[in-house]
Amino acid sequence: MSLKEQYEQKMREMYQRSQGDGEKRDNYGIVCPTYYGKKCKVCDYCKEILFDKAKYDGTPLQQAARDKNIKHHFYSNIVFTADTNEIVVLDYGLVVHDKLLGYQMDPMSQFKFFFDHETGRNLYIVKTPGATPRQTKYDVEPIIKSTPFPNMRLLAKLESPEHQLHNIVDNIKSEKVKVVRQNKLPMQRTEVRFLPSWLGPDSFVFSHHVMYHFGLSEDEFNAVQEGKLDPFADVRKDLGYIDPSVPEKAAKEELKTPMIAELHAGGEEAKYKPRSTPTEKSGWGAFGDLKPDFQGGIEAVKRHEERKTAQPEPGRPKCFGTFDANNTECTEECMEDGWGKPCAAVKEAESQVEKRRKASKAL
Repeated sequence: MSLKEQYEQKMREMYQRSQGDGEKRDNYGIVCPTYYGKKCKVCDYCKEILFDKAKYDGTPLQQAARDKNIKHHFYSNIVFTADTNEIVVLDYGLVVHDKLLGYQMDPMSQFKFFFDHETGRNLYIVKTPGATPRQTKYDVEPIIKSTPFPNMRLLAKLESPEHQLHNIVDNIKSEKVKVVRQNKLPMQRTEVRFLPSWLGPDSFVFSHHVMYHFGLSEDEFNAVQEGKLDPFADVRKDLGYIDPSVPEKAAKEELKTPMIAELHAGGEEAKYKPRSTPTEKSGWGAFGDLKPDFQGGIEAVKRHEERKTAQPEPGRPKCFGTFDANNTECTEECMEDGWGKPCAAVKEAESQVEKRRKASKAL
């Protein structure tokens, strides 16, 4: 694609977004090949990182894998009780779906066929704000009393192609159906009525499951599937991971993050693990027969401070390196985002260097 064609394509994409209704329809991600029964290399990359907690637990690479890992979306035909003249498709996540699945499949449930047009009942979808948008909580509360569906004529629309949920992927692309995503619901209890299955009134199926990947362009996604791209190449480079496929000369280039660079000096097994054997120039070693290189440790912290302002890691909080165990933002939000442990490690390293600096002055 020529430079001119790239700019023209970008302009077309921007125009399409500007003509949207605020729902950002182009932000639905890319359907995972596993949805069609095929293998997915993005999933393989993510699993390799997420399953190896000994190496990646608490690291930004782990968070990047979580962001690009498969996301489960469920679709159901519903009616908002505030307007029973329109069928919309609700796009919701695992928490809400698992609760609904329990109502339908649990042998002891008193809410079976909650979507039946005669014996079913309305439900409240409860949305509660968290400290961050990612921590927003969702729940479902069924109304005990069953209520017949108030607009029986509307049910005939379930036979139309746009409400046949096995066509939902194509219908979303062509914008043939109105989709409401759960994150667009108000922060309150929203009363809705789930409608009978598009597979027939006797079917106990009430939803359709689609898997997506986010955080990759379509070209990048296709390149990963073809084995031409590592989806985490940029993150690995920023963290200073040494790729064994890279020539030795390139692998020895100075790493961007001093803390990780120090750990890399101990070899592949030393990633994110403290060194057990101190060296003369480590700056962190024991006194013993070796003369500790205080200045080396001080210089490492200086390099870290310079790079914090000159080359910040993608997504790194501005407060990185000031971990406070008594601050819930540090112990909860940052830990969940993958920055907590590296932040605490950097602060501890700086603290140790400061102690050694004072000790060297006292000698």
